[in-house]
Amino acid sequence: MDGLQRTGSGRLTEARWTVVALALALTLMLVGPPSADPARGQDRRPTASGVRTGMIPPPMRRPTSLYARPSAPTDPWRRPAAGAGIPIDDLDVGFAPPVTPPTVQIPPPRRRPQPWPSGLPARPATAAIVAAPPPPRDPPRPAPARPAELRQQLGSMLIVGFDGTSPRDPAVVRTGHYLDRGLLGGVLIGKRNVQSKDQVRRLISYFRRRSAPTVPLIAVDQEGGYVQRLGPAAGFTRIPSAEQVAALGAGAARRIYDTMARELHEVGINLNLGPVLDINIDPNNPVIARFERSYGPDPKTVAQYAAIFAQAHDRWGIATVAKHFPGHGSSRTDSHDQFVDVTGTWRGEELDPYDDPEVVRSVEGVMMAHVAHTHLTGGRATPATLSHTAIEELLRRQIGFSGVVMTDDLEMAAIRGRYRVADSAVRAVKAGNDLVIFSNTWRSDPDRPAVLVDALVGAVDRGELSTRRVEQSVRRIEALRRRLGDGG
Repeated sequence: MDGLQRTGSGRLTEARWTVVALALALTLMLVGPPSADPARGQDRRPTASGVRTGMIPPPMRRPTSLYARPSAPTDPWRRPAAGAGIPIDDLDVGFAPPVTPPTVQIPPPRRRPQPWPSGLPARPATAAIVAAPPPPRDPPRPAPARPAELRQQLGSMLIVGFDGTSPRDPAVVRTGHYLDRGLLGGVLIGKRNVQSKDQVRRLISYFRRRSAPTVPLIAVDQEGGYVQRLGPAAGFTRIPSAEQVAALGAGAARRIYDTMARELHEVGINLNLGPVLDINIDPNNPVIARFERSYGPDPKTVAQYAAIFAQAHDRWGIATVAKHFPGHGSSRTDSHDQFVDVTGTWRGEELDPYDDPEVVRSVEGVMMAHVAHTHLTGGRATPATLSHTAIEELLRRQIGFSGVVMTDDLEMAAIRGRYRVADSAVRAVKAGNDLVIFSNTWRSDPDRPAVLVDALVGAVDRGELSTRRVEQSVRRIEALRRRLGDGG
């Protein structure tokens, strides 16, 4: 009985020590190896004589061949990374060193794609979804107001007539106001504005002062014959018609046109809306042949005398404008009175004077005609004045003209009967005209420049008229003004 008890007691003691040893080993694993760092307190290692009170017995040593000593000591209070070299003195013999497992990022579970609901539009492509910009957080701001510069650019493309003969007349003052603000490029002098040479000179001098330092375009229709706004009644020399000048010969033509240009220069005119390049194809033509406005039926003769006309004006610093492109001499009706279609009567030779080298070198501009042609203007319903095909394709690209292109008076019945005033101005600029002319004789309005500028600005705002198109015209007009600056 006692033996059994002793035996049981001994086994119990062994079991207790085994439990204590396991507990101590577990403690070492959790706490870490002992250290002699004074900052951490006393060395907890056992001495040679035994175990200090409250100290842990010395652990068993693992064989040194299993681990390599690191080349440099590390922080004793930082556990080594997995697989790194570990100082042998810090190893817990009998147990593997504690290793921190690498952190593994577990991705979130993937959602199963849901079917696209029926009854909705097809699912957009992935690329389209990625490329689509996010919706704006703030409501879109209104477009900024158009700068004054744009209004002045558009105003510089306008030549408008006016009532009155004196700087004291209300319509004249109003016209000067628009010149002063840069909302008008020039004025058209008509018979209603002419009383005498001195009076015309004072009137034009007033406009020049209001427009300074910009050179205003002071335009007049002074062909000679029936079309002579500055005539003998006001003290100017009577000029024969084009048909009569051609009959007198080239020498007489030079003297006649030199006199005309000198008188225009003396009163301040710097832009004459001539010469006429129309060929006298139909003797019954109501607008060219009837008033002897053509130099004849031969294109070479027309080009010769037109060049003499332009060269005489050039010597006096006056710009000239060849007209009426692509030809009005074959028409059977008058564009002053009604719409004109020349599809069945027009001839190719009517373009020859516009391609003559002497004419090309002498004139600064070309005036478009209010005539329609199936092929030349892009349809019978479109007059050349408002035709991109006639201006940009035929005149500029095929013939190669690079100067200023302008309209005939947009208040003539051929245009006024089909288009509103403001609409015709927008169409004319879109088509490629650099200068737009309004005689302002039909329902005369001293504020016509403001109405036209507002219409053109509105077309730009709507995207109907590009600023690039406007800038092209402005550059040509400025080049013309520079040429007139010295002699104008």
